[in-house]
Amino acid sequence: MLEEQRQVSTQRTPSGQVTTERVSTSSVSAANKGAFQFYNVVYYIVGLLEVILVIRLALKILGANPSSGFVSFMYSLTDPFVAPFAGIFNTAVANKDQIVSVLEPSVLIAMVVYALVGWGLARLIAVTMSGRD
Repeated sequence: MLEEQRQVSTQRTPSGQVTTERVSTSSVSAANKGAFQFYNVVYYIVGLLEVILVIRLALKILGANPSSGFVSFMYSLTDPFVAPFAGIFNTAVANKDQIVSVLEPSVLIAMVVYALVGWGLARLIAVTMSGRD
């Protein structure tokens, strides 16, 4: 499916009017529009995942109370995404005045891996889109 754009211009000359029409077509097909939407969805999902992982990282580093509703929700929401990377590196724990600050390298690794996978998937979609006529 080709999209067609028409541009009509009228110019008045001393001898009369001259009307010119220029027609241009673009090869934006319905399939390419769908692929572009999927491309955007991939970046949206990866961005959302990165944001919740950053929130988890900040809560752990700042020593948030895990019995708090929001903190508990964020940990349970992000646990499945961090679990494949658990145990790659040791977790650093700092305990001062009963505030436990935790640095989870698994969260950082997860963020990098998910960003790379999302980028790779988006690039694959972009290459597929540009290869169509």
